[in-house]
Amino acid sequence: LTVESDVSCVTQADGAFVGSRYCNVFHRCVSGTRRDFRCPRATNTPYDLWWNQQTQQCDWPCRIQCSGSVYGTSTSAQQIRTENALLFIYSSNARESEPLQGPTSKIIENPDPNFICIQTGKFPSRRYCNIYYECATIGSSPTQTYECVNSFFDRSQGTCIAKDQVPCLGGIYPYDSVPIDRNPDSLQCSTNSGFQLHVSRQFCNIYYLCDGTQITPTTFHCFDRLTQEEGIYDPFAERCDSRRNSNCQNAILNLSQTRFRTLPVDHSRFPDLPVFPCKYDQSYLIEHEQYCNLFHSCKQGNYHLYACISNGADNQPTSYFYQPNGQCASPLSALCPKSKGVFSYERLLGRGNSGMFQPFIMPEEKQQ
Repeated sequence: LTVESDVSCVTQADGAFVGSRYCNVFHRCVSGTRRDFRCPRATNTPYDLWWNQQTQQCDWPCRIQCSGSVYGTSTSAQQIRTENALLFIYSSNARESEPLQGPTSKIIENPDPNFICIQTGKFPSRRYCNIYYECATIGSSPTQTYECVNSFFDRSQGTCIAKDQVPCLGGIYPYDSVPIDRNPDSLQCSTNSGFQLHVSRQFCNIYYLCDGTQITPTTFHCFDRLTQEEGIYDPFAERCDSRRNSNCQNAILNLSQTRFRTLPVDHSRFPDLPVFPCKYDQSYLIEHEQYCNLFHSCKQGNYHLYACISNGADNQPTSYFYQPNGQCASPLSALCPKSKGVFSYERLLGRGNSGMFQPFIMPEEKQQ
């Protein structure tokens, strides 16, 4: 997104968020350069959320005093604020007439092992709107992880409430995305437009990330972390979601032939692989400092070393660890800096399995 604005980042701190002349647009300063962002569409409404400079996040229009215009629509800011306020009143009256049965939550395994408590109490996940943590000790992992059932966590109230009452700028667990080594739309990025997300023109479960520095995008695939079933990309909310919540009419790119999994590594067999300390009050997933296909895992003092491996139809085992969501992904060069290497799969699998990835010939087929 690029908008006309008088906001300059020359005197702003690196990483600072700044409001715009448009109620639903905000800017971020990165190394003195301004990047423009548009707040996502509000749930069950025809308009966007607005930028709240005080809380540094997108919020409901009725909560924000904005006298500017609204980007992308001819509707006045005052009309949108009025309609949003009426929506809140209607939703409140509807809930009062319903039986008192609020949203519930259930205990789940922590999908973000690297989350560390900085205060005691209940805190939202950094990545998922429907996940929150209970923290008892500062500097330690949360004591419990909860998933809001068909609802989102509201930090101000410390509880799960209806989705249409919580601005959600993150994802929805268990739906997530990982990079893949395909570009089915043959998309090329502009090097003059900065950071952008693009929806696939052909497939509902594919989207692209352009970082503004190269013409080749990073392709992402939406999926369910629990079942490995395909998800969809919601271009309005800019997140992956369930196929049940979408009216996308395009096809689903079938990636069932290529799956990535983790392989436990007996680090006692490999003295050249260092072991990380793992205390009883620690939990983490950390990429290996030398090899892109390995990562460290710690759960309350229980340490493991894992390798990422692909069981694709091309018989190539290589897979890289994707740190942002703790998943194994395609072996993209963007995920593996030149300072790192790939630990030998022949060593990992042992001599007995070394033939597993050798070329083979099906009966009555010609050798190529």
